[in-house]
Amino acid sequence: MIDNASTDRSGEIAYKAGATVVKEKRQGVARARLTGFKQASGDILAYTDADCIADEGWLKIISKAFSNEKVVAINGRVYMVNMKTKDYEKHDNAYWKFYHPLATKINKPIFWGANFAAKKSSLKEKYFPTHLVTYEDLEIARKLAKNKKQGEKILYLKDANEIPFLLSIDRSVFCLYRSSVLT
Repeated sequence: MIDNASTDRSGEIAYKAGATVVKEKRQGVARARLTGFKQASGDILAYTDADCIADEGWLKIISKAFSNEKVVAINGRVYMVNMKTKDYEKHDNAYWKFYHPLATKINKPIFWGANFAAKKSSLKEKYFPTHLVTYEDLEIARKLAKNKKQGEKILYLKDANEIPFLLSIDRSVFCLYRSSVLT
């Protein structure tokens, strides 16, 4: 866990819960992701946000996706729980069922920072745009897609069922990430 100069005791809470906590004095989500990249010793880096609660099945899904050696990165669906309106549902269906999978298929993937993973070997320090306040996840996805080797894949994991595996609570917006399998 990267404690990105938080003011809400999240680093202390994570440490007491048994997490390894690395301090990053400079705020910014791209700086936090970069610090995690530099400090991580594993082969696969799974990214989520401070306002998310990951279900224990989340890492198993990620691990399964990377069992294919050609996979260098994955991303998955986000479902906004408290925005149940007809307009939102139209947008939600168009975005997650059409645009997002299509963007990944044509090598223009879109990552939601709260739900993506990548092989550490496919990332480079320069992929983390520390000058950006937001949308750093899109830039990471763009750079991964642009620099992947022939035959390597970035996968969009399609929503398989209604089992939640990640809950995000951010400024009164509730996001539910759903359990996914490769199709």
